[in-house]
Parts: sequence; C-alpha cells; structure tokens
Amino acid sequence: MAFKLIRRANVVTAANTADDAQHTVDLGKLSSGAAFRVSEFGGQDVFFKITNEGTAVTSTNGIFLRAGQSVIVVPEERPKSARATSATNANPCVLTFDLGHNFEVGDQISVTDSSSAYNTLLTDANCAAVTETTITTDKNSTSTGDFTACTVRSNFKISVINETAGSDGAVYIEEVVQGHQGL
Repeated sequence: MAFKLIRRANVVTAANTADDAQHTVDLGKLSSGAAFRVSEFGGQDVFFKITNEGTAVTSTNGIFLRAGQSVIVVPEERPKSARATSATNANPCVLTFDLGHNFEVGDQISVTDSSSAYNTLLTDANCAAVTETTITTDKNSTSTGDFTACTVRSNFKISVINETAGSDGAVYIEEVVQGHQGL
C-alpha cells in the first residue's frame, strides 16, 4: 500500500517508556481522509491507543505493535470539525459557530486557519461547556488580539506502554493519507 506523508505528528522515545508507565503525547488534528501511521523503532513490542481524550493504554485496551513494525490506524472517535465565526477575548475563551457544531463537553480541540495567537492558544484545548452554537474552552484568551474565523478540529493523543516491563519501546507517529498513482 502506498501512502503520502502529511506531517510528523510526534514521537515517544525509549527514554519516555523506561519507567514502564503509559505515556501520552499530543498528536493534534487529523485531516479529512487521513490516518496515523505508528512505527515502533526502539526494538521492543508496545501497546498503544489513539483517542480524543488521551485515554490511558493498557495491555487489555490497546493495539499491540510488534518491534520494528508499522501500522496505519484511525482514532477510536471520528474526527469532528466546524467553522467558528467569532471568539471572546476573555477568560475563558468562548467560540461561536453560526451553523452550530457537534463537539461535546470533554472533547479536546485545536484551532487552525485563524490568527497565530489563537492557533497557538487553542491547541489541545478542552471543551469545558457547550451549547448548540458555542464552545467554552479551558483557555484564557484575554491577550490574543483580533480573531479571524477558523476551523475547529478534534485534537488527538496517543498513549503508549511497553508490552513487557523493562523492554522500553519507542514509536514515531505520522499523519498519512493513502496514496494512489499521480498523488
């Protein structure tokens, strides 16, 4: 199967997993039609789980990844997106959507296509409260300046744990899209 790299999303190193606890890192948004490619490069078997809320992986709820192998997966939750038309300069930041949205309390979100201040601030933000046309985040936007309309997207995380205590696996995570001739 051919695929095209969209971006390198993050990495979990053997130094991270050396304590034999699960480790969660931010992956950001997932583009429409894309998936995450998870590649083990530390030479040890691991379990991983990709979710919107950063659910901790265990040996009973995660996907097994053999040492030196790669797998292409989509998150457990379907990616969501909506167009925000305004935002408050307040604590907390409230996003408004003219056409509504499908986010729920507890969802993690990221903003793209807005001013750089909002793109930076609203990365891995929590939906603290929602109505049909607003999302109240857990972020303080009092000093972010002017807001330009933006796309609000689901923000994903990966949780990784060693398959065997002391085995110290490591993974690269990339956002990819399945390729075809001419892509």
